[in-house]
Parts: sequence; structure tokens; C-alpha cells
Amino acid sequence: MPTPGRTVRSLAWSAAAVAAVLALVPACAKDAVVSDPVRLGMTDTLAPFIDDGQTQYYQVTLPVLFPIRTGTGEEQGELVGSSPPYPREPFYKAENSRVTMRFTVVNLDDVPHTVDVLLDPWNEFVVYFPSTSIVREDEIVPNLSGIERTLLLPPKGRLTGIVTPDDFVELARDLGTVMSIATAPPDPEGDFGGAVLFNRAMNGQNRDAATDPLLSRYLPPVAAGVIGVDLSLRTMEPANLAIEALVDVQDEGDKSGESLVFDILDIPEGVAPFTRPGALLSPPGG
Repeated sequence: MPTPGRTVRSLAWSAAAVAAVLALVPACAKDAVVSDPVRLGMTDTLAPFIDDGQTQYYQVTLPVLFPIRTGTGEEQGELVGSSPPYPREPFYKAENSRVTMRFTVVNLDDVPHTVDVLLDPWNEFVVYFPSTSIVREDEIVPNLSGIERTLLLPPKGRLTGIVTPDDFVELARDLGTVMSIATAPPDPEGDFGGAVLFNRAMNGQNRDAATDPLLSRYLPPVAAGVIGVDLSLRTMEPANLAIEALVDVQDEGDKSGESLVFDILDIPEGVAPFTRPGALLSPPGG
């Protein structure tokens, strides 16, 4: 089937749109690195990324990289060579930092809008791309993102939200779980084939894969940490919207106590930041 693409845009707001975004939140812990705000806008001229003749979905996406460093040559040499589902032991693990994202979404229209705020995670190995599934023969729907927050925005209104450190730890585990599912997928013709287990793992209501009879065997013993996300706004109607997000990464150190977090404007000599991985992971059939 054709796979509708998601629109990825860097932000080019009007002055009015920029002014409409609420400045975010109180300062975070002094031992944390706080990113510059990232901003993403949607306009009502955007073409739908899904249109099956009955339902339309509109989406804009912006990649957001966290200030996490890669390992030095010596540190990489100390990693275990194989750590399924990862090709090697992850250098950056979920417990090495506490990540918080705070966001404000603004409705620039005179009518209310329902909007989904989506986060799709990256670790040092892959980027999760949910893609789409076909249901009931001809209906195309987006698969679940790692985090989905649905907001009802009043006319000219704004709402704030937070993604907590616990949410990001769970997101890291979920990404590891779907990587494991991808290495040993169930029968594609069975009840749990295709995107079913991927969506079950990413479902925000399913917070403990360890006790899930279908997912527990896929849960990796070590979770590679989230090094960035694809931040998206999604609606089912044309809209003029904006989001501003701020990421706070609090260092917890690695097993040797070395810091893995750095100020993106003051990168230490000899330290390389992670970049967005080139490998995409999507549910089958997308």
C-alpha cells in the first residue's frame, strides 16, 4: 500500500505566531542542562498526510536532539559486544539521566481544535517511525506514537504539558521492546501480527511490559536511553497552531560517575554529541 509521508518542517512563523507562544516555566535544577526552546508551527494550508477519502490527518514534525554525548574510544571499548536486541551494549542507558520536557501549545485560530502532541523516540541505534496501518479494508490510521497527549484547545487558547523523567524511562523501555519484537516478530497472519504488538508496547496505558503476558518476553534487560525525539503536532482538520518545548536533562552519570550530559554551546574537547540515527524502525505493513 502507499505509505503517506509525515511533513517535516523547520519553523518559519510569523511575528504574531512567535509572540503568541507562552514563555515556559520555572528554571530547572542547577545541575541540569536546559536546552534552548524548540518551536514548531502548523498552518491551515498544510496538505493531509493521510486522506483515505473519509478521514484526514494533518501533521508537522520537528527532530529534537538531547545534549547527550557519545562514548570515548576507551569507554566504547569497555562495552559488551552483544546485548540483544541491540547490536552491542548501549553506551547511554535510561538510568544515566533524568529527562523532562515542558511544552506549551497555542491555538492561533478563532475556533477550538483538538490536537495531539506526539513524541517518537530515538536511541543511539534507531529512530522510531510509527507509520500507518490499514483497518477495515480501506481505512488508513496512524500507528501509536511513543507518547501521545490529546489536548482540546479553546479559540486563541493555550495549554501546557509536561513529559516526566519516568515517562522517558518508560519510552526507552518501549523502544527497546519494539526493537526486540522486530527481531522475532509473531506470525504476520496471526492475531498479533503486523503492528499489533508494536502498538501494544507503545500504548501509554500499558506502563509495565514486564507483567504483560504478550510483551514480557520482549522486554530487554537493559534499556538504551532516549537521545532525542521527533516532536509532532497532529490534527484531523486544518488548523493554525504552534508549540514551544523546553528539554531539561539532569545528569545521573554512568557507572564510573562520568558525566554524559553537556552544554550544547560548550562541548568539551574530545567529546562528540550523539546525532540522529540513520536507521528507522517501523511496524510491519506501514
